[in-house]
Amino acid sequence: MESFKIYFGLNNDIRRVSLPKDNFDEVIKQLYALYSSENLYHGELRIQYVDEEGDKITVSSQGEWEEMQNASGASRPIKLWIAEGMNRGYFKDGPAPQVLGLIGSEQNSIPLTGEVANTVSVVIESLGRLFPGGKILPFNLPTWLKESGAISVKHVPDANQPTEDLSVDLIKLADALRSQALVRIRGDSSKSELEEAKLFLETVLVIFPGDANSHYNLACAESLMNVNLLAAIKSLETAVEKGYNNVAHMEADSDLDNLRNLDQYKDLVKKMKQESSMDQVVSQFEHLTVKEEPKTIAKVEEQVEEPKIVEKVEEDLQVKVEEVKSKKYAEFVPFLQVLGIEAKEAERLLEKHQGSVPAAADEFYRLV
Repeated sequence: MESFKIYFGLNNDIRRVSLPKDNFDEVIKQLYALYSSENLYHGELRIQYVDEEGDKITVSSQGEWEEMQNASGASRPIKLWIAEGMNRGYFKDGPAPQVLGLIGSEQNSIPLTGEVANTVSVVIESLGRLFPGGKILPFNLPTWLKESGAISVKHVPDANQPTEDLSVDLIKLADALRSQALVRIRGDSSKSELEEAKLFLETVLVIFPGDANSHYNLACAESLMNVNLLAAIKSLETAVEKGYNNVAHMEADSDLDNLRNLDQYKDLVKKMKQESSMDQVVSQFEHLTVKEEPKTIAKVEEQVEEPKIVEKVEEDLQVKVEEVKSKKYAEFVPFLQVLGIEAKEAERLLEKHQGSVPAAADEFYRLV
């Protein structure tokens, strides 16, 4: 922390406070908190200091914050001035952002209709939650968001009011949010850090609702918050539904310690272990023959107690049997196709005659 003397130009207020020395984003948060009762401070105001030549220099990034401290030398407290911005207006007071279009991975335009339009609207709303006041401020992006390259800003000239086009790369945005969330999820995290992590992960899940790892990490954040453990269980269950299956990691993860004694957690672990056992059995199907099917089912019934899981294995096994049947003599199918036999019929005949091309061809022509 560093000692600062703040001159707030909007109401001639002067305060002496300690602010983070090495984190500009945290400085902004503390300024919001410092003037919260008057609701005076907002991100579009300018933070300035006077350099050695007597000029007022604006600070709006982590690099400029560090340069300001270097320029201040040993003089303490460091003096800061908070002044009106230079724009014709503030984005915080402007209309809500309008979605102009959605571009696919191959630069193709995606129509903004139906479910796509709803999803994009929710994404924009969620993006706004990353800013104090709930509205996107294009020139006041958090340092980590600037550095991620997820958002680029382009000025729109000749507008009646400050207008900017924002291009948002949803994949880069989700990656940045995941990284920032993980930094904040620790055993010694503060409440505010965990709340931020939760917000970041919830935003990721708006963009990619099927992201199993983000559901899992959300469960970790909620568990560490120790406020709504049922919400943490729900997030964990959703993670498993979406494909998370590392039960060994889950049992060793101290972030989930607050859930260990809950019946829902114990049931989930039991289910995951049973399904893991089932997967180990199913993995033995690679070289399965039809004759081995009853033996495999018997083996499953020995290892797994849940009737529903046994039933699922039987279904999976049947699918696997059909796959084996179709692939077993796949290399011989082209020989029969040359003779004018369609692929499906060739597979049937080869299965019947255990891969014998002459016998399969002979039967086909006898049938014809």
